[in-house]
Amino acid sequence: MKMLSILAVSVILMPGCAARLRGHGDAGWERLGTRTVNFHADHDTILAGLQGTFRAIRIEVDRSELEMFDIKVHFGNGEVFDAGTRIHFHEGTWSRVIDLPRTERIIKRIDFWYKTQHRGEGRAVVTVWGLN
Repeated sequence: MKMLSILAVSVILMPGCAARLRGHGDAGWERLGTRTVNFHADHDTILAGLQGTFRAIRIEVDRSELEMFDIKVHFGNGEVFDAGTRIHFHEGTWSRVIDLPRTERIIKRIDFWYKTQHRGEGRAVVTVWGLN
């Protein structure tokens, strides 16, 4: 029984085991979607594949630098929230927490406009997280 308890604790504490906890330390964050972007200025969309309601989002960028010009969050009721922000991401960095208007919103999709900074480092990977 003691060996089983030790094994269970080691699995729980293993880094990267659950996407919802990755890098946040708060179990309320859920991955809404991930997109690998092109090497030039462009627009992309992440379709939120999770059901549920969210009160904030946060953006993670891996594998390359990226400048994000704008973020628009489309809600389930058809409303659109323009985050009105410009963020320069270094590889492996996060945005600030972006609070959504009103609480508990269903997110349908997230549109973002960007420009990659360095072609030689590979394509940037953008992940959007939602806080419920």
